Amino acid sequence: MADKSSTTFQSSDFSAALFRKLFEQKEASKFCDITLLVNNKTIKAHRNVLACNSPYFDAILKNHKIIREQIAVSCMDSSSFNAILNFMYTGEITVTHSIVEELLKLANQFLLNKVVDYCVEFLGTKLSVSNCLFTYFLTKEFKLKSLCDIVENWVASHMEEVCKEDEILELSPHQLVEFFKNKTFILSTNQALNVLSMWVLRDTEKREKHFGQLIKCFPTNDLEPVEVFHHLDTNNLYNKSELCLYRILDYLIKNNWMLSNFKTRYDVLQVKYGQILNENCMVDSKQSKSVNVEPAELKSFEKKEPLMIKAKVKRKQQILFKKLLLLGLKPDIRMSALKMLNLKKKSLSFIDDKEDNEANQESDEKMGIKCPICLTTINDSLLLEQHLALSHAKNVTYKCGLCSFVCQYHGDYLNHMKTHFSGPPFKCDFCDFNVEQITKLISHRAQHFDENIYQCTFCSFKCRLKQNFI
Repeated sequence: MADKSSTTFQSSDFSAALFRKLFEQKEASKFCDITLLVNNKTIKAHRNVLACNSPYFDAILKNHKIIREQIAVSCMDSSSFNAILNFMYTGEITVTHSIVEELLKLANQFLLNKVVDYCVEFLGTKLSVSNCLFTYFLTKEFKLKSLCDIVENWVASHMEEVCKEDEILELSPHQLVEFFKNKTFILSTNQALNVLSMWVLRDTEKREKHFGQLIKCFPTNDLEPVEVFHHLDTNNLYNKSELCLYRILDYLIKNNWMLSNFKTRYDVLQVKYGQILNENCMVDSKQSKSVNVEPAELKSFEKKEPLMIKAKVKRKQQILFKKLLLLGLKPDIRMSALKMLNLKKKSLSFIDDKEDNEANQESDEKMGIKCPICLTTINDSLLLEQHLALSHAKNVTYKCGLCSFVCQYHGDYLNHMKTHFSGPPFKCDFCDFNVEQITKLISHRAQHFDENIYQCTFCSFKCRLKQNFI
């Protein structure tokens, strides 16, 4: 008679033992099938472990079935990346104030929400007078809203101690402005002026030029006159820096304060600094207006010859090319490219509508665009995009198979591919297959093509995409 009863056994520590063994293999570089390039250092790992833990690596690796693939990781601290990588194998991570900022950057990049939660918990439990401002600006940078509210209230309740700590004196001018303008942080007149003066005295030669901007953070109707005059009389800053004294007196007088005791000193300083500072402002203004104007453009302005522009349809195509170009750039140069393109746009003078229509029928001239890195002028946005991809982006990962768009990150690539297919649902242009997710459509379309293996003749590198092989 058959025995219908059965027993299922389960090892409680099987998963932990498996990952521990994988971690030992990684440490010994055994059976590793991917190489990570981090700050000029090579780190071996298992692609399955990376894909299981990180949606970022899963998105990159699932369409790249290449043996011994190499991926470059933008991280300046290899030890922080090692901590993240070891967490993927062991589930353990040690957080310290020295690496918590880099851990948050990497955790956001690799979509490791658990690591973000650990960092938030660490920052919240280790909050003190000596690190509260570091934590506050960290929560602002990484948009940790819940922790930011807690830190703001904590700093506000310990404002007197915070103002006496050295941490506030190490803030950048931008951070100090944000600190002064935060309405949650209520400072008395004496506290605010003392913090400002101590901050400048820490490095008077370099910091006094920021005094004029910082003093404007305090509306004069919120200042107590008695405390202001006492501060001017007793603080050592104004003996060391006449410029700071002139800045604060000038700010008060322009806001209709009566400074009878300081009027004579102000008049002397006005003669010495007033004209110089006004001339510097005028020079800065002229320089800002003339930034990135090429000699050829200056000549065209002098002759008052308007630049010829394309027809509306081609102009829209060029705008689209510029958008694709910006998507393909690395994050660290994307903003600089955008600024240069905006300046380029502002520097153009356009003809009126009637002349525009007549000129567009006769001319199809292309406007030159400057490469934001090497400043080479290229007459076509598409060619500029290819130039950036081939000359400046050595670790390009994704290239569109339908056009010349190239980018580094999977999200940018997917957003671009959506412009080629209407949906969702997205429909294959070779058969009747349709699907809700663009990633599945891209994987499906690959089945319609013969996949060739590109083998390097100098080493064992193999890949399926020609641009990766190049």
